[in-house]
This record gives sequence, C-alpha cells and structure tokens, in this order.
Amino acid sequence: MPRAEYDAVVIGGGHNGLTAACVLARNGLDTIVVEAGSTFGGQSTTLPLVESAPQHKISPYAVDDIFLTAGGLVDELGLRRFGYRDIYIDPSYVYLHPDGASLAFWRDAQRTVDEIKTFSRSDANAYLDLMRTVDNLLDMAIPLMKANPHRPGLRTVATVTSLAALRARRLPSMMWLAVASAAQAISERFRHPIVCSALAQLSATCVGPIDTDGSAIALMAPGFPHRFGTRRPLGGTYALVEALLANLADAGGNAIANAAVEEIIVSGGRATGVRLATGQTLRARAGIIASCDPRQTLGRLLPDGTLDQVTQARVDHIPTAASGVSAFKVDIALRGRLGLRRHQKNRQDFDLRLPAVLIADSLDAVVRSSQQSRARELPDDIHMFSVVPTQADPSLAPPNQDTLYLYAPITPVNPEPSWDTLDAKAADAIVAKAAEFFDGITEYEIGRCVQSPAELARRVNATLGATVSHVDYLPHRLGPLRPALGLGGYRTPIEGLYLGGSGSHPGFGMTGLPGRLSAREVLRCQTRPSRMLTNRISRAPQSPQ
Repeated sequence: MPRAEYDAVVIGGGHNGLTAACVLARNGLDTIVVEAGSTFGGQSTTLPLVESAPQHKISPYAVDDIFLTAGGLVDELGLRRFGYRDIYIDPSYVYLHPDGASLAFWRDAQRTVDEIKTFSRSDANAYLDLMRTVDNLLDMAIPLMKANPHRPGLRTVATVTSLAALRARRLPSMMWLAVASAAQAISERFRHPIVCSALAQLSATCVGPIDTDGSAIALMAPGFPHRFGTRRPLGGTYALVEALLANLADAGGNAIANAAVEEIIVSGGRATGVRLATGQTLRARAGIIASCDPRQTLGRLLPDGTLDQVTQARVDHIPTAASGVSAFKVDIALRGRLGLRRHQKNRQDFDLRLPAVLIADSLDAVVRSSQQSRARELPDDIHMFSVVPTQADPSLAPPNQDTLYLYAPITPVNPEPSWDTLDAKAADAIVAKAAEFFDGITEYEIGRCVQSPAELARRVNATLGATVSHVDYLPHRLGPLRPALGLGGYRTPIEGLYLGGSGSHPGFGMTGLPGRLSAREVLRCQTRPSRMLTNRISRAPQSPQ
C-alpha cells in the first residue's frame, strides 16, 4: 500500500515514466510511479502473449534500440550496472524484393552505398548525397533533441547556430525534408524499384503515410544506424524496463502496478495529487509527471473546466492518427526455425534472419495502402517491418524455436466494418504476406498475438491512434509545437503538472528523453523547496547531464 504523500508522482510505468522517476529519485525527490497495467514497460515490454506458447516471449511494440544510443540513456543512468545487456545488429535493416534480390542498410554508410551501386550507380550517388544532408541535420538535431525546446540553453543555441552557418549550402535540402512528402522525396532522388521500395517501407514504419507533406523527415531514419549503430536488448525490450526499475529502487524510489489514475487533483490552479481507481489519493508536493499520451492527460484525467478555452481547443485537436491510418501488429510463436532460402541463396555475407526485414512490393504499393486505409479499407497489398527476435536472442523461445514480429504500419484506424469483424482477416493477410518470404510459418505456427489499432490502444491504455508516438510525428508537431502550441516545454498551464511521454519533445522511440527532460524541468522549477527537500537534494548524486 503506497503512502499518502510524496514529492513527485509519475503517471505511467513505461520507459519514459521510469526514466523520469529515476532522475527525480537520484536528485533526492521522494518519488513513486503509478502504472495502470499489471506489468511495467508500456510499449517497452516483453511478455508470453501467445496463450498456447507460454515459453515464447514477445516484445509486442518496440524491438530494436535505434534511438536509445543517440539519447545516451543507458550510459547516463548507468543501466549496465543494473543488468542491462544488448547485442550489436549489423546490418540494421535488409529489404527483400519479391524477385529474390535484397538490399542491406549497414552501419557503414559507404558499404550501403556500394550495395545500392549494384542496382543503380545514380541511386548510389543520390543516397550518399541524401545521407550527407541527413548527417549534417543530425549534427544540429541531436543537441536539440537533448534540450528543452522552450529553453534549449545558450550553449545549445550557439552550437546549432554555428553548425547551421557552416552547413548553409545544405540548409535548403534539410528544409525540404521537413515539408515534402517521403513519396515525393524518394521519387525525386531515386529510380531503381528496389531502392525506392526499401526507402518507402522504412519511411512508412517511422511516420505512417508517406504521401503526407512533411513525411520526408522519415528519410532521416537510416542516418541514426549509420551514426550510432543498432542494438537489440537481450531478454527483449523489457530488459530496459528491468534495469530502470532496479535503478529506481536503488535510488529509493517506488513503483506500483495495477494502480490506474482516475483523476489528477487540482486545487487553487495547481496539480496537487492523483486519485487512483481504488479511491486512494496520492499527494505530490513537488509535481506530477504524466507519461501517458497528452490527450489522455489533459483531456480525460483533468477535471472538466480546468483548462481555459484556448488550451482546451488545442488539446482537443492534438492529432493522433489524423490521417485515419495506424499500425497493426502480429506476433507469432513457432515450434521450429524460420528460413529465408529464396533470398539467402543470393548472398553469403550475413544471415538474413538477424536484421529487421523490410517487405514491400513497390513504392506505389506503400502509397496505395495509405489511400485505401484513409477510405477505411484494408490495404490489398500489405507491407511490413519484420524481425526474428530469436535469431539474436535464443532465450526468447525454447531451443530451436522462433518468434516472429510483424508490424504493418499502415492500416485504417476505424475500418468499415469494425476491427471486431476484420481483425482476423487482417492478421491472416499480414501473415500470408510474410509467408511469401519466410519459410516455415504455416508449418511451424503454434499461435499468434493479434493487435489491431484498437487492441494496441486498449492494451497500453492509450488514445486510439496514439499508441506508438502519442502524437502524429510530423514537422508541425515537433520541438516547441509538440504536442501543441504552448505545451511543448513539458510544463502545462496547470502548475505542478508536466508532460513526460512520447507526445512531448523529441517524440517516440526508445530514447527516454521526454521522461528525462520533463524530470529536469520539475527540478528546475523547485526554486523554493522546503528545508528538508533542499537537504535531500544537496546530498543526492546529480542528474545525468
């Protein structure tokens, strides 16, 4: 049974909420995390989700660390000291074409360019030029990712300004990525169908519809593995959560599951605590960080009439799958090992089962899937991001058995008829498409975990369509505009209430940055703490910088 009062209450036990709690506790604040679900992790979890295969562990959301290294969370919180381990994945992605050809995206950008050159010399040159632009953009973006977008600090501003001046020649190309659609940007630069299809599917995995203005920002995706590499947590993504929980306990913090928040208590214009579904009230002296999606925090959890008219309108219009498109997920437990014989026979340099596998018939097919989904129809040509997690980590299943992760990024949010009727049909279509590439699915399948957009939202207590990124990931919802104008610096108009989930800067992905930055904002706002709180903070180790 939790106590009645703490310095800080964190709503949501995903990796951002736990990161925020670790930073607060390490700085001396008496902190508790309240998680609505029966397990911690949110979208960074690993569970036996296939009832008929309880020894097969599934990571139903995130699977690879693509952004975690860039954010620096593991090193800055010393998570390896708390048991976190991972394995290096190279190449990060491989695209499989229906004709048996493949295209790998390696850590070494030049190696990737050389591989593209076997299909098209002009496309290889275009990719090298694009990655040079992306690399310049990352030089400026990464310092901003790690800073509060409302007050990035003089050093960050000076660094970014200096870099922008040095890279002035590429600024128009960088700006174009922020306004063009990914489909247009790919069509402008590349010609070969294999290169176009690979980049289209990877872009769709990152942002969803690639025919939307601003979606070209997704072409930054290969730049992160080129710079930082890709790592996969051993034990599934819950390994990160376990390390965060251990870190929190070591710092004297608390975390409780099955503790759904019914309401954020507001008194005198200040958030003073939370009321749990059980009726228990937890008071927060210093502040409340909500790592759930912002529409839920500022809409459902606040008492009616708390926000002024302007802010309420902005919250009501925070886009979550505004295009009518969201992801569909299928995980399969298998009694044998999958193969990729048709594609593997054409290359001997690595095992195709190791990286994430991109499947799409063409650029046009990826675009068409968005158009059909907006019309509330199931796409007739499925494309997906897929992984065999057990290749890198055999501990996730019994010996010589596999799990298969299938993520179809573009399906309708609200199909006609409903997902209650269509989810099995959609899952069958996704699995059938995967079976065109992976040998053994039909023969070895024990069972599957199927999650439509509606089920994904229900499982993690999220707003429909807000499961992955909480807020649509487009340029007009980044930085100080994420999740909305006036709400981009983690603080809300309600004193003592902060936003610390993927709906805040810098956004989705396993980075921990929204949680870490929101915690720093709580600490910054404690300008007049009590003598007791001052003493605790002065004795505690400093937050990672």
